[in-house]
Amino acid sequence: MTFFGALPGLFLVVLLGHILMGAERLEEMKKHTELLEKISSGHASHPETPL
Repeated sequence: MTFFGALPGLFLVVLLGHILMGAERLEEMKKHTELLEKISSGHASHPETPL
C-alpha cells in the first residue's frame, strides 16, 4: 500500500528530471549553434581553407 502512496512523488521526480534534461539539452544546442556560426563565418572569410 505504501508503494501506491509513493507513486505520485516518483512520477514528479521523473517529470522534473525530464524537464531539466530538456533545458540542459537546449543550452548545449545553443552553444553548439553559436560555435558553428563562428566557424562558418570564419570559413567564409577564408574560402580556400578546407573544413
